[in-house]
Amino acid sequence: QAAKIKPGFIPLYNQGNALFKNKQPEEALSAYRAAIEKANTPAQKALAWYNSGVVLQQSDKLDECIAAYKEALKLAPDDAEARHNLQKALKEKRKQQQQQEQQKQQPQKNQQQQQQKQSPSKLTKKEAETKLRALQQQERNLQDKLRKQEPAPASLPEKDW
Repeated sequence: QAAKIKPGFIPLYNQGNALFKNKQPEEALSAYRAAIEKANTPAQKALAWYNSGVVLQQSDKLDECIAAYKEALKLAPDDAEARHNLQKALKEKRKQQQQQEQQKQQPQKNQQQQQQKQSPSKLTKKEAETKLRALQQQERNLQDKLRKQEPAPASLPEKDW
C-alpha cells in the first residue's frame, strides 16, 4: 500500500523486503525492480539489485542472480556482501553444470556398456583364429625370453634317502 501512496524508492524497497520475508519471491522481485526504476542514487540501485540477487538465488535462478549481483557491484564496487554472494552463486552454477555433464555422460556410458553386452563379437572365425595364433606366438616368445634371462639353477644335490 505504501507504494500506491508514494511511489518512490523507499516504499517499493520496503515492500520488496516485506514480500520476501513473507515468502513471496516473485512479488518481491517485482517490487525491487520497480525500486530500481525509482532509485535516485547509485547506492539505492545497488541495494535493490543486491536484494534482487538474493531473491533470485533462493529461487534457484542462478543466471539472473549472477547478473543482479554484478549490477550491484557495478554500482557499489566495495560491497563485500554482494561480492561474497556473487562468488557463492558462481560456485553453485559450476557445481550444477558439472552435475549436468555427469548426468549426460552416465546414459552414454550405460548405452555403450549395453551395446557391448548385446552385440556379439564381429570377428569372423578366420580372424579369431588368426588373432589366437598371434597371441599364442607372443606367449611363446615371452616364455623363451624369460627362460633365457633366468640363470640356470645350480645343480641340486641328489636326494639321499
